[in-house]
Amino acid sequence: MMRTAVVAIMLLSICHGPVLAGVKSKAAREAAEALFERFGKEVGEESIETLAAKLGTYGTKYGDEAIDAIAKVGPRGFRLLDDAGANAPQIARLINRHGNDAVWVASKPRNLAIFIKHGDEAAEAMIKHPGVAEPVIERFGQPAARALGTVSEQSARRIRMMADDGSLVAAGKADELLDVIGRYGDRAASFIWNHKGALAVATVAAAFLADPQPFIDGTRDLAQVAVQPLDSAAKEVGKGVAEGTNWTVVIVTLATLVAVLLVLRSWKPWRRRRREQQALGS
Repeated sequence: MMRTAVVAIMLLSICHGPVLAGVKSKAAREAAEALFERFGKEVGEESIETLAAKLGTYGTKYGDEAIDAIAKVGPRGFRLLDDAGANAPQIARLINRHGNDAVWVASKPRNLAIFIKHGDEAAEAMIKHPGVAEPVIERFGQPAARALGTVSEQSARRIRMMADDGSLVAAGKADELLDVIGRYGDRAASFIWNHKGALAVATVAAAFLADPQPFIDGTRDLAQVAVQPLDSAAKEVGKGVAEGTNWTVVIVTLATLVAVLLVLRSWKPWRRRRREQQALGS
């Protein structure tokens, strides 16, 4: 029984192999024909047969998606996949999702490294905001990628400027602020940009991050939060002065001063000199 099962499996694999190879060969040939049609000059002196064979090799090496990816971006796709090395399957999937836009990521070593480290969200942010997103993602990683993926061009540039001028890190809450932008998009980015001075104070930033929506909606004022620590500090100082005063000593001191004044007023030599001075003055 066992021998029969093994023989059956072997027969299936023998029959199935040529079928799979035929399917892949057909896909490679169709991709080669598409390349000739769309990228004739770039193909050069390759024939459809040689190009199909090359595509089949890349499909075997990097996966079936590699054939579709090369068909989308043309002969440069061969080099993009080779440069990506072990990460070629990821690049193939990225190209298949974004087409020529993915070339911005795959063709530049810096961008490719960011994509490999931080994944699809980082790639999408770089595609959406080329030249703006890269340094922010390099510095702040996944929170930056998510935030940049949700905002407009203007907001992305503001995030970049806040990263450059230190506003995002002033209160030590950069990741949290970026996370708020990732959740609320342009509204949050605009609010943080307009209040970056106040949010540089750690206590103010903490109050905002604890419940950002009322501030973003305008139902709660960030200025009130900024004043509260000053009011509290003043109250604590007053309380400290009151608690630190020894009122017994104060009362005794005042009583002693009054007694001294009474003694001086009743001392005759002092009173006589006082009258003489008043007479001379008149």
